[in-house]
Amino acid sequence: MSELKKNDNFLLKEINDCGKFCTGCAACDNVCPVEAINMVPDALGFMEPSINNTLCIQCDMCRKTCPVLNEIQKGSEIIKCFAAQAEDEVRKESSSGGIFTLLAEEILKNGGVVFGATMGAECKVSHIKIERSEDLKLLRKSKYVQSDIGKIYKEIECFQKEKRKVLFSGTPCQAAGLRNILGENDEDVYVVDILCHGVPSNKMLQDYIRESQEKEVQSVEFRSKEKGWRKSSLNMFLNLKDGDRTEKKYEQNEYEKGFHSELILRKSCYECQFAETPHVSDITLGDFWGIRERKSELDDDGGTSAVIINTLKGYELFERVYNKTKMCYETPKEWLIDNRIHTRIKGNIGKEYFEHLYENGNFIDAVEGALNSRYHIGIVGPWMNVNCGGALTYYALYRMLCEMGYSPVMLSQPEGLEWDPTPKYCRYKKLPYPEYAILPAKKGYVGQREYNNYCDTFIVGSDQLFTGEMLSLLDGYADLEWVNNDKRKIAYAASFAKDTFSGTIEQKERLAYFLRRFDSFSVREKSGIKLAEEELGVSAEWVLDPVFMCDQESWNALIGNGNDRLPQKPFIFGYILDPNKEKEKLMHIAEDVLGVESHAASDVWNEEDTLKWMWNIPTLSNLGNEELLSHIKNCEFLITDSFHGVCFAIIFNKPFAVYVNKERGASRFYSLLSLFHLEDQVVNSSSGMRTLLQTNRVIDYKNVNLCLEKEKERCKDWLKKAIVKPIKKKCVSDYDMACTYSDRLEKIQEKQRKFEYDSLNGRIDWLIGHIDNDLEETDKKQWEQLEDHRLRLDGIDDFLKKCEEECKAMQKKYNKIQENYEEEIKKRYVIETSWSYRIGRAITFFPRCFVGIIKNNRKE
Repeated sequence: MSELKKNDNFLLKEINDCGKFCTGCAACDNVCPVEAINMVPDALGFMEPSINNTLCIQCDMCRKTCPVLNEIQKGSEIIKCFAAQAEDEVRKESSSGGIFTLLAEEILKNGGVVFGATMGAECKVSHIKIERSEDLKLLRKSKYVQSDIGKIYKEIECFQKEKRKVLFSGTPCQAAGLRNILGENDEDVYVVDILCHGVPSNKMLQDYIRESQEKEVQSVEFRSKEKGWRKSSLNMFLNLKDGDRTEKKYEQNEYEKGFHSELILRKSCYECQFAETPHVSDITLGDFWGIRERKSELDDDGGTSAVIINTLKGYELFERVYNKTKMCYETPKEWLIDNRIHTRIKGNIGKEYFEHLYENGNFIDAVEGALNSRYHIGIVGPWMNVNCGGALTYYALYRMLCEMGYSPVMLSQPEGLEWDPTPKYCRYKKLPYPEYAILPAKKGYVGQREYNNYCDTFIVGSDQLFTGEMLSLLDGYADLEWVNNDKRKIAYAASFAKDTFSGTIEQKERLAYFLRRFDSFSVREKSGIKLAEEELGVSAEWVLDPVFMCDQESWNALIGNGNDRLPQKPFIFGYILDPNKEKEKLMHIAEDVLGVESHAASDVWNEEDTLKWMWNIPTLSNLGNEELLSHIKNCEFLITDSFHGVCFAIIFNKPFAVYVNKERGASRFYSLLSLFHLEDQVVNSSSGMRTLLQTNRVIDYKNVNLCLEKEKERCKDWLKKAIVKPIKKKCVSDYDMACTYSDRLEKIQEKQRKFEYDSLNGRIDWLIGHIDNDLEETDKKQWEQLEDHRLRLDGIDDFLKKCEEECKAMQKKYNKIQENYEEEIKKRYVIETSWSYRIGRAITFFPRCFVGIIKNNRKE
């Protein structure tokens, strides 16, 4: 047995290592010879194996039987596909066409047993066996829940050994589990499965009933045909213990909405290897959705079953009940397209968020929150900040709100600003936010106002968002001008960077107007209280930066991803945003006094080759957020000109020296250091550094931590009160009205632009299409003409060549005739001596000879 199998749950680990998920089929539980496996519910209520390693004898049967790990042999194609209906009396008691009842009755009348899912006490669905036709009512109809198999597979094995006929009905994964247990010894066992959409857990159904009903519920009825089969898929009725029957309409039914939107299904259902046809079962049954559009006479709205024959054994069983059907029509398998016949389904984008909400709250709120993208709090701030400290302060605020029991979401600045929300700024090695906690960036403030549909509370994060420079970069993002007046607006640890507002008069007036709309306002620097009150007319309270409010466990989780470039030997770490020769001297003094090497990191804007001109210290390029934390926590001594560098030195209880970076705002440094009585850690000269290292290097963090814990409680209490503080009834302001009409106008203009753009594209496409067609036709004709010319020219060449050959042949013949003629003349000249004879012969001979030559030449 490998080390893997000594772990708590080697089976689940091996399944997950394959990139798959447990289906909860319980084959492992049924096959274990020493009962070392029990099926237990996970946080969402889905059953999964729990292994008792003390009892486990390492026989490996569970792994060998698991259908996820061991592919089952099956046919390459389905044998037959039918649209079928049982008689009306049977269909009235069934969710679909009633074919399961016909198959089950056939087995029962021959002394067999039938296994299927039933809804029992507390509305829990589980598998049972029946041996009488009267009990078939327990197994009929759909149950949108994963059933508890129990030890059913073992029972089936016992009946199979007794040579009794068995019919098993279940989901495709349960059918696969039974197949793997039976192996080839399944002669008397008929396996029927369903066209499965996917399964929620029993816990989800029970929680929904408990949360939505005051009276006790005896059973749940899915898919009632009271309004017809085609409208049955969204129906649910609750049968109460007092005899009442309550309909749960889809619009107010979170369970049905979660099921049909593929939100609440088991994780393995989204990519189920057993869902693709053909199934491993003998027969697959399901509703034949869409059959009306393909052949209307096959759908009378009473229910039509899809009957898929996967094996010859299944075909033989179906033939035995064929004559009992009211209608049975063989169809192409392509008609099944409206059913789930493929491995993968898309799923719901909010599934991960649903699971988070459900694990930390109730079922109904989790479904509503996930389907409608409803979040407790929207965190406003450029969380993809290129500055490590800025990025980490938003992460800390997020974690703090999560620890307080809220579900926050990160809201980026809109696209189109000078500081665009592009992922290139993100400096996390691994994004610490779950996918559901990040909403896509919007286009402009018309889109930004859509966030009002997702949250009732908005919190502006820390860092220097209220400076003239940031107001220019982010426009009206941080002052929440896009948030409706009836929403709760909070600023936690807002920062003005300096003792007075650093911006234009116009920016100051505008900022003052929007900050007065806030319900609660707090600042990071004590000097910010006076600034907010005197310059902006806002009452503020001083609180700690969010990084102090985050628990150590969360920071350690990030640090684990930042150790790749950590020095192997003790080191001094310099987190210097603005390197220069003066700060280089401080680093070298620390090296001399402490006897260890220096390593540094700088602002991301400082390029690697530029840093070589700024100072002579080994400096990490492209420092990540996790790396910053790792280097601060593991260094021997920290030298920094960064505010958040000081914060993390205090959080990790590290000795440090701070060079106050006045250009980036000095007030925040002194505000923080005075709180913990650490003003002596400030150094601005070489002598000051030597004095600090020799006399004040060790910090008494005991008193610092006591003070910090006290302040954390105060700040957390302030934030809790701010979040639950009732929202005052506010009148609609002129600004709100202006935004409403501005948004409406922009949407109308956008719609008109889109129409004109689409129309223009349509005209261009039409023109291009016609031009293309004309050009294509023209090219075709031109090519035809060229080809004709080519053929003609090729013909002329051949003709001329032939003429030349014929002329040569004629010339040879003429020459031959001429020779013959001259020879004849010579002979006659010798014979005929008289002039009269020669003249007479010439007169008669020449014309005939000449005419003959001409005739021959013409023939040739």
